Amino acid sequence: MVQEHIRLVNAIRTGNPINEADKLAYSTLIAIMGRESAYTGKFITWDEAMASTQKLSLDHYEFGPIPGFSEDIPLAGKPHEI
Repeated sequence: MVQEHIRLVNAIRTGNPINEADKLAYSTLIAIMGRESAYTGKFITWDEAMASTQKLSLDHYEFGPIPGFSEDIPLAGKPHEI
């Protein structure tokens, strides 16, 4: 962590920004591939992951009740019956 801060301060002082977007994108895709492999029990290739049309989000977003979730959500400090 100390070295990360040194690099950050040096980047700010010299005007050379640190861009780790590629590393973050690759690590995110690898995590998604691992999750899909664990859920399906199948080996997932990089090409299969990149060509996937799987959608894990809602069709549209709006305020209000979330489909599939109970309105009775336990909150810290409030009694909750099971």
